Amino acid sequence: MSIINTDLSTQIIKQTKSEVGTVHYFNHLAVIEFNEGTHIDFTAVRKTLNDLLDYFGKTKPFGLIANRINSYSISLLDLKDARQALPNLAAYGIVSLYKCYKNECRN
Repeated sequence: MSIINTDLSTQIIKQTKSEVGTVHYFNHLAVIEFNEGTHIDFTAVRKTLNDLLDYFGKTKPFGLIANRINSYSISLLDLKDARQALPNLAAYGIVSLYKCYKNECRN
């Protein structure tokens, strides 16, 4: 479920879109929803990283949550470079919603 379909949507301050997905900005937090089938590497997310720096600056601590509403791949070797590009990133995580009923789990 996209964050725009939740009660938190009223607290979104800004949104940016790129080829890889959409970023929803809050006061000290950003939620990114990558597009279906996207391959995430340092080159692909360069615009997104720049957008995050434009919004939070280089000193304001912030958290980043990937809301995994779609299937996508990540180049793990590029994570270190992406992390270094965001010196004030204080926390990050990935969340996913799965509905389970009678031991049958599905998106």
